[in-house]
Amino acid sequence: MPEALTVMRGKDYAGIIRQYYYFQPEPRTSASDISTAGSLGDVREAGWMTANKPLPIVAILDHRLLVRRGLAGVIDDIGGYQVSIQANSPPELFAILNERQRNGEPLPGVVILDILIPHEDGLAVLSHLAQDYPACSPFVITDSSDPVNMRLAFDHGARGYTLREVSPCTMADALEALTDNHYFVGPLLVGHLIRAFVAEQRQPVEMLTEREQDVLRLVALRLSNQEIAHRLSISESTVKTHLHHASEKLGARTRREAASLAMQVGVVLEPHLSNSPRPGSSSR
Repeated sequence: MPEALTVMRGKDYAGIIRQYYYFQPEPRTSASDISTAGSLGDVREAGWMTANKPLPIVAILDHRLLVRRGLAGVIDDIGGYQVSIQANSPPELFAILNERQRNGEPLPGVVILDILIPHEDGLAVLSHLAQDYPACSPFVITDSSDPVNMRLAFDHGARGYTLREVSPCTMADALEALTDNHYFVGPLLVGHLIRAFVAEQRQPVEMLTEREQDVLRLVALRLSNQEIAHRLSISESTVKTHLHHASEKLGARTRREAASLAMQVGVVLEPHLSNSPRPGSSSR
C-alpha cells in the first residue's frame, strides 16, 4: 500500500478524494546509462537524475537550524534533489527567491515550511509564494494535525501537507509528486479528507441555519460557549442548542469536530490558525 495520496489537480477535498491515484515513481537510471554517467559511482551519486538534466531544487524555511539540517539530511539521503536554499525567516527566503529570479537563476520546485511560524503569518507566506512564485510548490511539514489548519493551508496555496513524523519513503513520494505539479497529503491525514468527502456528499451547509453557521465559526476560533453567547448577544443555552442541532446535521461528535466539518464543506471561517499540537505530541 502507498504511504500517502497524491492528487492531480484541484484543491477541494472532494476533488482530492475523487482524483487520487497511487503514485508510481519514474524508473531510476538503468545500467545502460552507465556509459553516459561515466561509472557506477557516478550513477549512484546522480540518483534519479537523467543525463544532462539538472537536479530539482528544494528550499527549506524554518527558524530552527537543527530542523533545517535534519530535513536537508533526509533529502540528501533520498537522492535526486539538491537543497540549495535554506532560510531561517520568510524575509530571508523571499530575498533569496527575488535575487535568483532577478538573476535568471532557477527557482526551487518545492519550498518546505511550517505554517506555524513564530512572529509571522504562515498563511500570508503561502499566499506570497502562490502569487509571486507559482513555480515553487509549498510543502507544509508541521506538528499540527488540525484539519482546519490543513484546509487553510491548501486554501492559501499549499500543494502538500504532512506531519513532521514523515518517513524517508513518504518524503520521496511527496517531493516527486510536488515537482511534477501534483498535490500531496501525508498518510496520517488522509482520514480527514475522507471524512470531509463523505460530509460534502451530504451537502450539510444547505441544512445549517445562518445562526448555526455563526456559532460554528466562533467555535473554530476556540471561543467558549459563554464567549460565543456574548459575541452573538444570545443566551448560553441557545448557543448549546445551536451546537447540538449543527452537530446532528453534520454527524459530528464534538463541537470542535462540527466546526471542522462545517469548514471543510464550505462554511467560510476567519483565517486564524490553531496552535494546538498534534495529540500525543509534546509541546516545543
